[in-house]
Amino acid sequence: VNPFGPICAMGTVREPRGPRGPGLVWHLLLISASGAYWEPAAVEYWVEGAKLYRPLTNGSTFPVLNFQRGNISAKVFSQLVREGRPFVVRALGESHPMRKWDCQFFQENPLFSKLQGRREYADANSSQPEWKALKDILRTDPGPSEHSQGSVRKSPYYVGLKDVLHNPQELAQDPLYSQTWSKDVLKLVREHSAIPDFMPPGNLDMIHDTPELWFVEAGGSSGAKAHVDAHAESTWSLQLCGQKRWRVSPIAARKAPHVMKLYQDGQIYQRNEHLSWKLFEDVVLSPGDAVFFGPGFIHQTEALGPSPGASITWQFNQPMATSFLRSFMARIRFTPDLLASWQQMQELVRRSETWSLAEIRGSPDLADFLDVNGDGEVRPEERDQVLEMWSAVLGKVRSDVPQKLQQRKLGLREIVHDEQDLEQMPKKIQSAIRQWELKAFALDEASVSHTEL
Repeated sequence: VNPFGPICAMGTVREPRGPRGPGLVWHLLLISASGAYWEPAAVEYWVEGAKLYRPLTNGSTFPVLNFQRGNISAKVFSQLVREGRPFVVRALGESHPMRKWDCQFFQENPLFSKLQGRREYADANSSQPEWKALKDILRTDPGPSEHSQGSVRKSPYYVGLKDVLHNPQELAQDPLYSQTWSKDVLKLVREHSAIPDFMPPGNLDMIHDTPELWFVEAGGSSGAKAHVDAHAESTWSLQLCGQKRWRVSPIAARKAPHVMKLYQDGQIYQRNEHLSWKLFEDVVLSPGDAVFFGPGFIHQTEALGPSPGASITWQFNQPMATSFLRSFMARIRFTPDLLASWQQMQELVRRSETWSLAEIRGSPDLADFLDVNGDGEVRPEERDQVLEMWSAVLGKVRSDVPQKLQQRKLGLREIVHDEQDLEQMPKKIQSAIRQWELKAFALDEASVSHTEL
């Protein structure tokens, strides 16, 4: 089924011109017994689509759009988030309640100074302590003993304040939790959290529930290894002090449905994909700058300069990245790391099948999920088209994933999280999973490349 118009190349079509500009070029990615699935070409979606927001000056580089505080509207923000586009808002922190939360503040504030950060992303032979107080992490002079580490770049420290909301009895037994991560600290962070004027105010509850603080030492620190977060919400990170480089990119196209996570911390470095995933230009954040990106994005960070640094990250769910989910449905559904997004899409599909068009049009997220041509209206044929594509994707999962694995719901509603999870399974199932993953990778590499799709 070709839902877009005349075929302009083998397995490729250009959709008719839409209300926001020329129609996208789409690739025929898969055909199953349930139908066909099309996906937009990367350059068309990420580069040509970005030009609808502002002129580009960096040639063919995949752009991370930059805005200044005060020149991004609520309408533009919502459209960017729905499309999953990464973007930066410069100087956003100048009007934020945390604008005075620099490195000195964390050292001197009585609640924060004794707060323990947990070392993350360290090599096995790291000499850094696993836990360290913020007053020591953020010293401008790393001290004689730490100078002796030479050119070794130190790992960042993490404070997971969102974990404070979990069961106290479980937290008391959790070796990855610090009792210094208290409700009093979370209360202070909440009191100084705010929604930018371009963001829907309904996000405040999620902002209050998802803060993560990251700290790096003076003298040269690394950052987060490339990974994909498991949650289905969009993310924003505000730089408080120091400088940080971000690298972001959507997950690669997949030709086969995987059942085991692909994008845990640094996992991408173990396969050839690490040579091609950095599609987008690097982003450097200075104090007060904020970066925004959607679910399903690989991201990696690196501290810059000799100074210590601090940043805070939150998730938000209004609006949902519904255009992104629809446009890249197959790669999302074939990537087990995004199980939460599978569930999110399944719920959108359920509503699409059971709600009337009037009810759909009254739900902004669902309406955008089904609005294929982007004209602000949902027509019966658009709903049918999206449902057919979802059916084709699920048909591919059911036809390709070995029955032995499907019997354990793997690839359907269960996934293998890591090697430790895999080793808990019967030996024959372990073997079947490893064999399928090898085959799925071979199909991916033979059929698609990251830069093409």
